Amino acid sequence: MKRSLRTILVTATAAAGIIVGSPIAAAQPAPTPSPENAPPGPESEGQYCVILVDKPSDPTAVSNEVFSACSDTGIEDAEAQLRAEESTGALAQRGASIQASIPIMRWSENLNNSSPYTVIYGQSGPCDTAGYNLNPNTYWAPRITSMQGYNYCDVADMRQLNGGLFQSRLLPLNYVGDPWNDNIGFIRVHS
Repeated sequence: MKRSLRTILVTATAAAGIIVGSPIAAAQPAPTPSPENAPPGPESEGQYCVILVDKPSDPTAVSNEVFSACSDTGIEDAEAQLRAEESTGALAQRGASIQASIPIMRWSENLNNSSPYTVIYGQSGPCDTAGYNLNPNTYWAPRITSMQGYNYCDVADMRQLNGGLFQSRLLPLNYVGDPWNDNIGFIRVHS
């Protein structure tokens, strides 16, 4: 039986746990990642970072980064910086609040979601089918090796840095796989 290249790719990606033909992923194309639309975020200020994002009004736009902080000491220190920002009223001036924020995702530089890592908090609550659209900053885009989701953020639609290959995978991922390892320019995390 002669099989087409598409049949072979679909069979191979299904065997690898990739969600093929997701109607949600197909209905909302990912923005093409680029340095111009990547959030500034923490560049190399520490191994443990927190990033607070909000959902944009346009579901195809990248989620707005409200705050970010990093620490070499631990994630608790980075989260303390976030709480300090709230206590000064600076988050409220940006229309944000810690009480409304929950962890939605964790990016890790190494296998098995180990250190160093960043925790992304969602200002708009847990994931739904629309989810959050994330452009990893210039520090994380070439470093993500594993990831996990929290609070109904069970699926990650990923596109390479150059806007090339796209895949949709169930979370957690102890390894994002080749050719996405250290090469992720966009993530839509959703339920």
